[in-house]
Amino acid sequence: MKKLLSILLVLCLVLLSSCGENENESTTSPTENGNTVMQKKIVMVATGEAGSFWSNVEKGARDAAKKYGCTIVFEGTQRNGIFNTEAQKNVVADAIDEGASGIIISSVGDGFDELMTIAFDKKIPVVEFESGLSSKDKNTLIQAEKNPVVSTVGADEKAAGSLCAEKMFEQIKEKAEKTDNELKIGVIYDSSIRSAEKRVDGFAEKLNELADSNEKTKDKFDFIRRSCEKDEVDDRLEEFAEKGVNYVFLAGESVVNGASDEVYQSPSDYKEISFWGFDSGAKQLKWLETQGEQAKLNGSVARDAYNMGFNAVEQCFNATTGKETKQNVNVASHWYNSDNVDKMLQDSIVYK
Repeated sequence: MKKLLSILLVLCLVLLSSCGENENESTTSPTENGNTVMQKKIVMVATGEAGSFWSNVEKGARDAAKKYGCTIVFEGTQRNGIFNTEAQKNVVADAIDEGASGIIISSVGDGFDELMTIAFDKKIPVVEFESGLSSKDKNTLIQAEKNPVVSTVGADEKAAGSLCAEKMFEQIKEKAEKTDNELKIGVIYDSSIRSAEKRVDGFAEKLNELADSNEKTKDKFDFIRRSCEKDEVDDRLEEFAEKGVNYVFLAGESVVNGASDEVYQSPSDYKEISFWGFDSGAKQLKWLETQGEQAKLNGSVARDAYNMGFNAVEQCFNATTGKETKQNVNVASHWYNSDNVDKMLQDSIVYK
């Protein structure tokens, strides 16, 4: 009898130990194709709040989680337009402590290398998306051979800026060919968004390339490039108006929103300027579709936020289940204007 009790005790201890090791994987759940998998908990740390661009990212992420039968925790740590690096670090630390199966991150600052090192040691795969990890953090992790990043998902920001330059050049080429004066091109971007500088670089490089390929437009563009905080857009626009800027690329949703407010409040100050935008949102769509005395928004380039979220979860899930992951996944950027905006809304590329 004592021997039998001893055997039963050992079996109970083994079962309890097994349950403890899988506490974050829950029970099996069906996927769309009818297969069942152990549920994985994936924590997604976003840059922004739930809303606008990030709503589409979250929708894509949750659709991917549903497809693959995993649990997704989406955390946007921006509040009232202010990015919060420490809040992001707390979310990552909690995810590690609670035994998350994978982490997806779009960081807003440096100093994530220690947490990423812990993730590496605990064999927690990390997918970076949108702005990802900073170059400083990634270099530190690579040098230490402690880099947990298995995939990078996002739009090619330089290509997105380049696409806007192509569309602008199509509209201003004829005027540039016929004038003896330089056309002044203004660019405004949010200094707190790391990826914005890349899209501005892509815009400037492509517009210069297009101008230089045509003898009649070569050396006809004068660039004025300005970064700003969210509440400084009106100051930059006033400067552009005083300097006689003809065309302006607003290289981010927050910048477009600020410009929209200013243009509607003082339409006569900017009636000689044409604008091009980036991403979308309610204010941007309203401006695009409004015909009146205010300056015109010709169109915008939108990154495919939905597929950014979907692919990030897909790659993270693959890593947690031992499947092959793609080192880089580029999502498309799309040009839209009043002619095709309804189709873009239907396809979840443009959002209100």
